[in-house]
Amino acid sequence: MSGFALCFHRTDSAGEPAHAVERMLTAMAHLGPDGQDLWVRGPVALGHLHFRTTPEEQTERQPLAHPHMPLVLAWDGRLDNREEVYRSLAEPPGPLTDLSDAALVLHAYGERGRRCLGQLLGPFALVLYNHHSSEVLLARDPMGGRGLNYYLSARLLIAASEPGGVLAHPALRVLPDHRPVVTFLAIRELVDDATPFTGVKELMPADVLQIGVKRDHHESFWPFDPAARCHYRSNDEYAERFLELLRQSVHCRLRGRGPRAVAVSGGLDSAPIAALAARYESSQGRRCKAASWVFDRFTSCDERRYLDALYRDHALDPVQVNGDAAWALSDFANWPIHPSTPLQNPYRRLHEILYQRLQKEGVQVVLTGMMGDHLYLGTERWLKDLLRDGRLGALWRACVWDVIHNGWRAFIRQGLARGMLPDRWYRRWRPRPEPDWLTPFARRYVSTEAAWPAEARRARRPWQYMRALELRTARAAWIERYFAGRFQLELRQPFRDRRLVEFMLQLPTEQLQFAGVSRPIVRRALRERLPPEILGRSDKTAFQELLRYGLCEQSSTRVRYWMRAEDGLWPVYIDPQWIGRGQGVDGVRGHVHWLCISLEMWSRYTSIGFDFRRAVGEHAQRHTGPA
Repeated sequence: MSGFALCFHRTDSAGEPAHAVERMLTAMAHLGPDGQDLWVRGPVALGHLHFRTTPEEQTERQPLAHPHMPLVLAWDGRLDNREEVYRSLAEPPGPLTDLSDAALVLHAYGERGRRCLGQLLGPFALVLYNHHSSEVLLARDPMGGRGLNYYLSARLLIAASEPGGVLAHPALRVLPDHRPVVTFLAIRELVDDATPFTGVKELMPADVLQIGVKRDHHESFWPFDPAARCHYRSNDEYAERFLELLRQSVHCRLRGRGPRAVAVSGGLDSAPIAALAARYESSQGRRCKAASWVFDRFTSCDERRYLDALYRDHALDPVQVNGDAAWALSDFANWPIHPSTPLQNPYRRLHEILYQRLQKEGVQVVLTGMMGDHLYLGTERWLKDLLRDGRLGALWRACVWDVIHNGWRAFIRQGLARGMLPDRWYRRWRPRPEPDWLTPFARRYVSTEAAWPAEARRARRPWQYMRALELRTARAAWIERYFAGRFQLELRQPFRDRRLVEFMLQLPTEQLQFAGVSRPIVRRALRERLPPEILGRSDKTAFQELLRYGLCEQSSTRVRYWMRAEDGLWPVYIDPQWIGRGQGVDGVRGHVHWLCISLEMWSRYTSIGFDFRRAVGEHAQRHTGPA
């Protein structure tokens, strides 16, 4: 994990790019616990924030200059196929063990240009400057594992790892873009590269943007076919391939220095990661730490039954923290708020106490099961999938099970209508509910465009494809990086490995869910590696009890004050009368209620949020009335 900032005056060298980039780096100092460096040449200043987590980069200083070509690179990421990239070099500059990931990428680009980007596996964002042609290249990996935001005008390019870094440039000020904010509050999917700040864009995953003095070029470098299918002869072969890819993903993410840890629960996302990590670390003569929460008071959140079974079967060193005091908004004077986004996490305190404990344990690399759930979505199309593949026997068994357990009406409504009708027909029959909690002002900004990526409609399971690749998922990853970085931790997500994601998108639906059995491919693949308590689990632990206790009991006075304050920001977007009908924490009403609280916290207690609040101004307030 690291970060970078760039300032490029396209038409002249007016201004002080070095001073501007220094301000941008200061705003993102949490990304660089190992220091920073700055490279300046004429109209360009490029800065890098160092956080060295792999063995090969311990003495590296970025930005890196190519020894024989006019190229300078700032790299934020990790390369998971180092050997493959090294073998592709016509003239390697030295042994692989002496080359950092950034050095490998710089030499690969020097030989093949933009064509090398599709070969790179792992989370990354990069900025590369050619000081002969005066061109800047920005690129981001297909999974969006690293953030990259920018501002572009005819005269100026500003780029940074976070929106807050871009906004720290003295030429910019915080101006609200209501569309992305309303998208969040309407609980809709993002449709484009807009951020909550006018003029600040997010480089889309798998995109490359090349900017010169007079022109710019924008393209995608990941030609994945959403309609692609994979076919194996048996369920066991699917399971073997899944296990091979997950093992590969876990192993390459354990590359680092010092003790490694896995944030583990008793579910089928993190438990397989912990089991595979424990075996690999044992083979290397090390032990892996398993970090988890335990609860004595909020027993519905406690998973010790499953964790103890996992520790019994694997060489893991438990690192347990008690989460009873980590309810929503606890210790509010020190409650962490991300400065670049109005969307905050009600369970932030849980993550904070775990990160703090891991830092004390000397851990720097943490594997998590984040985003694993997204790979098993879209199973409502199981009937169409089985019919298309000619699996008539399996189709009959699945239909009989569905009718017996869910009834004829549910089978017709979900199995036949939802599973067989094209999306556009199904939406006409069962239109999506309108967000009636929005104010008339906010409804102007509700997008009618299709969610990104647009090609999801051609996928076998559109909802799975969209959630695996959408911007909201990518943003969640770089948002969590901010909080982990405050404790000098790098989070790594094996379920965001591009090879594994591609495989899961191509699977037949019956491998994800079949006749009431969820994730059958995982249960088959890990049947000899996970205890029966976890393999046979059909539920999932939720932390609603912590949210309910925090908002309805401990923090109710503060919440009521925010929700009734005359200068509140949320009534610009959310109808106060709709909120006044009930303030539970469950369902859509609870979700919207928390989003209002998030918006208030961000706009009151961060400088960017406060500037956003001030910029909204009286115009929007006149359209909503007092709270």
